Amino acid sequence: MVEKKYFFIINPIAGNGRGLAAWKKIRNRLQEQNISYIHKYTFPDQKLNQEMLLNSLDPNQIIVVLGGDGTINEILNILIDCHLQNPISYIACGSGNDFARAISLPSNPLKAWEYIHHQATIKNICVGKVKINDIERYFLNNVGIGFDARIVYSANHSKLKMLLNKVHLGALVYASFFLKALIIQKFFPTLFKNNGTSVQKYKKLFYVQ
Repeated sequence: MVEKKYFFIINPIAGNGRGLAAWKKIRNRLQEQNISYIHKYTFPDQKLNQEMLLNSLDPNQIIVVLGGDGTINEILNILIDCHLQNPISYIACGSGNDFARAISLPSNPLKAWEYIHHQATIKNICVGKVKINDIERYFLNNVGIGFDARIVYSANHSKLKMLLNKVHLGALVYASFFLKALIIQKFFPTLFKNNGTSVQKYKKLFYVQ
């Protein structure tokens, strides 16, 4: 049996420290299981994270990301942009963890690790791509424009999220910004193209998902 090689990428501030706490538990389990690994912590800047992966990642390593939805999406975009073929797995440690819930990943970090190490098989999955002007971004679970995007943006840039994360209620921050977004979000025109042929125009949309 070929020994699996793991490359852990940890966002230490995900979930207001939940990522770091999860890593400490998993690190102890790795030592108990006598599993060799490499680990790196994320930087606030995506370019630095890209350099870290390009300089440290071995083509035969399985990537294990510990963080929230933002972390897994950032690493995904780096892998695609840099044409890296490493398998990527995920241990959810954020506030919302929408992607983990969508694919029924274990919420307990140790259970998630055991699943990755003992049961998970490598599968190809489809990812989405959104292009705004000349900027392309890839995403795993969904993309939102308008109302829902305003809620997420406001929540992620608020001090309230940090406070609620401290008491493990970070998911409530999105509900708290629901009414604010409902009041200030305006309707906008939208043009949909399907493979450049079929075109649909809408004068007033509140959100697109």
